[in-house]
Amino acid sequence: MQRTKTLVATTADKGDRTETPTVDLSARRLARNVLLNLVGQGLPLLVAVATIPYVVHGLGPERFGLLSLAWVILGYFTVFDLGLGRATTKYVAELIGRGEQERIPEVIWTAVACQLAFGIVGGTLLFAASPLLVEQVLRVPAELAGEADQTLKAISLGVPVVLVSSSLSGALEARQRFDLVNLARVLGSIGTYLLPVLGVAAGAHLVTIALLIVLWRVLTAALLIWLNSRPSFKVYAMMPSVRLLRPLLGFGSWVMVSSVVGPILVYLDRFLLGALVSVAAVGYYVAPYEAVTRLWLLPGSLVMVLFPTFSTLAARRESEVLGTLLLRSVRLIGASLTPPVLVIAVLAPAILRLWLGPEFAAQSAGALRVLATGVLVNSVAHAPYALLQAMGRPDLTAKFHLLELPVYLIAAFSLVGSFGVSGAAWAWTLRVCLDTALLVSAVVRLIRPQDWARTVKAAAATSCALLTLGVVTARWAGAPGSQHAGLSVAALAGLLLLFSGLFVWRVLLDEQDRALLRAVVG
Repeated sequence: MQRTKTLVATTADKGDRTETPTVDLSARRLARNVLLNLVGQGLPLLVAVATIPYVVHGLGPERFGLLSLAWVILGYFTVFDLGLGRATTKYVAELIGRGEQERIPEVIWTAVACQLAFGIVGGTLLFAASPLLVEQVLRVPAELAGEADQTLKAISLGVPVVLVSSSLSGALEARQRFDLVNLARVLGSIGTYLLPVLGVAAGAHLVTIALLIVLWRVLTAALLIWLNSRPSFKVYAMMPSVRLLRPLLGFGSWVMVSSVVGPILVYLDRFLLGALVSVAAVGYYVAPYEAVTRLWLLPGSLVMVLFPTFSTLAARRESEVLGTLLLRSVRLIGASLTPPVLVIAVLAPAILRLWLGPEFAAQSAGALRVLATGVLVNSVAHAPYALLQAMGRPDLTAKFHLLELPVYLIAAFSLVGSFGVSGAAWAWTLRVCLDTALLVSAVVRLIRPQDWARTVKAAAATSCALLTLGVVTARWAGAPGSQHAGLSVAALAGLLLLFSGLFVWRVLLDEQDRALLRAVVG
């Protein structure tokens, strides 16, 4: 393995490779897997953007609303997963790290059996509650009540399938087979958007479209089973084990706590804006939030690749390697997102004016600047969050979320009531800063990374320099001439990207980071 193409060196490279499998930390593998995750998440988004207008026109607003609700329900009912998908990735990666591949089928099928049982419970609850949801909760028009009830009941059949797919995908992630994971993800997601198009073209009822989506999910789950049962993986016999229930559910239950509290932390500010300010304020806040949080696609894709590697290294108790890999991940995420965040923060009024008009520029520019800063801080937290879970401490991440909830509730209520849209952005950003500080401090105490002080100093120097640059240049971005506004914004954005990119390259990254990026580009 060439030095310039290695993220970190592992002790596994020094021993008997047949006894302790190596962890592939090559730059080529890392870049390939991150790219696969970006494609796996980005391609379905493009298909959705292209197909939704046709489906809306064909179904009408009311029926499309019901279809959208069906999509949301299939996603939300993954709460019955109880974190077993993440647990499967962790424990399979640990077994690979210890060279105990013969135990992998036992972990996979135990998780699948649990998720099938939980999925049946969740699906049954949704099936039974569908009349109540239609009549009392959703305010469905009377002429669509019957169709809505049947659609929800049809979707309830897919809940067990969605949960089972989570563990099957997690097993492939543990083996670093993100090509197979994203193949199944893309096929499943694209089918979810294309089947309504076919249904509308054929004049099918909404219930029929829902059943087709469920059938497609079944086929996707079957594909995942086949991919996990390939000869090279040796996962043939179904071997559920009762003794594995406790560690799997113990880990997964804490992950579930974060999964339940997380959406509250994300959506609380929107409800407060609607209640304390106005519905229009929600729009002024949600538009910049949804746009700037798309930057999470990169750290999310990277951490998805790193989590099984973290789990394998944690199983070998290679704390020094974990620390090196963590810091390199943090620096690379920071280096990747700092230039675009600087551009967004400096050019927020101009960007909003060109994108959504002068009214949004006046109402949302301050919020966009604050949110962009929060997104950068929260992106850095992705790697410590994954590492704590990989080390078997999902209880810490869950406890941090529980601790943040009352603090955020008080801060959001106060700031939203006093400052409206900007107050909501400040409350959210302060919350993610607290979350990042808690996660980083916990990781530093557990593994004590050797190069942590240098990383902190480099990050502080980079932040101060680029903050000064942003303040100095912001006055030129306020009101570009209307005739050449787009050109002016593009030119200034290009200069900011160039300067900040060079500064980050020289100050935040070390020589090994730069060698890694050269290898990835090459």
